[in-house]
Amino acid sequence: FNIRFPEPNWTTEEEIKKLEAILPARKPVPALPKGVITEEVVLSAVDVHHQKSMNSNGDDAMDEDYEDAHQHGPGVQCAQQ
Repeated sequence: FNIRFPEPNWTTEEEIKKLEAILPARKPVPALPKGVITEEVVLSAVDVHHQKSMNSNGDDAMDEDYEDAHQHGPGVQCAQQ
């Protein structure tokens, strides 16, 4: 099945309050256990066509991250045994 998400800013704050009044109450967000490391992020829209054109030269940021994580030193490559 396909999920179709609403467009950003699809309704007003007043309409959201009306929906909250007729729908069941939201479940509280569970507390995180002590010692859990979290990172605050901001959700932003992505232009897929722009991303594809940025990576059209065959380079991919994910590939670069993978390669950086597996470097063993300058000019050293893994040898086949």
